[in-house]
Amino acid sequence: MSEVTPLDSTTLVERNYPTVKPETLLERGEFLSAILGSAWESWDWWKAVDYTAPFDWDNHPKTNDRPFLTILADDPDGDEGETVKVSLTVADLYNAYISVCSANSEDLGYYENYGIHDLDLDAIEGDHIIQFAVFGTLIYG
Repeated sequence: MSEVTPLDSTTLVERNYPTVKPETLLERGEFLSAILGSAWESWDWWKAVDYTAPFDWDNHPKTNDRPFLTILADDPDGDEGETVKVSLTVADLYNAYISVCSANSEDLGYYENYGIHDLDLDAIEGDHIIQFAVFGTLIYG
């Protein structure tokens, strides 16, 4: 198993920012719950999801730099059966959200005006955000 370094948690992606500012959503706690509660882990490339106690999908750290979620996933660069293990922070998820919202592709660009504004994410939207947090890009369609 290899370790993957998630997106730099101190630097935000500098592209087109979404209309609804994630820091507002973070203050209300709804932003992370919308992502983590979307059933994103239902695809088979996610092998294990572990929250550091006392945190869970709806209870997150108040600081942006504390790892609270560890994910074991298929290694997209490895042989079949190889996995990567990544620990994520609130900042990693924030950066992933910005990356997805500002991605320059027809498949991803719709996030800026779809779903996330009303915080009613489906599993595909949550999965795309988690993929950006874990892999730095969308690997699995």
